[in-house]
Amino acid sequence: GKILWPKLHLIQMDVGQPQAKLPRADLLLADLVIEYVGVEIFCQKAAASQAKLVSCVIQLPGKSFVSNSPYQDGLQAIGVLHQDIAPEDLQTGMGLYGYEEAIFQTVVLPDGKRLLRADYQKYLKE
Repeated sequence: GKILWPKLHLIQMDVGQPQAKLPRADLLLADLVIEYVGVEIFCQKAAASQAKLVSCVIQLPGKSFVSNSPYQDGLQAIGVLHQDIAPEDLQTGMGLYGYEEAIFQTVVLPDGKRLLRADYQKYLKE
């Protein structure tokens, strides 16, 4: 068959494990992942990937992390791993590894959940 995405390589790993290493990348997308691995581990792994741009989405505290859906029962088990992420902790953590904020935008979903898109770019060396 025809390969539609020849440069897309999917990797299954537990980023929270010490031996887990993200591959080198220009762009790292981390949507609703940081809540499961924590800020410190995430920032360390993101920096090790040498990504030029790191795009994150975190859910701001307030509403239940797992939405109502037909799959809700199956997702409850991972709910115990969830931790709320303070945006300022993420910003501080990324700054420690040489990243500066590029986008900081809150989006409110119809069910009232608030998501924060926080994109970081590597400091440009002069």
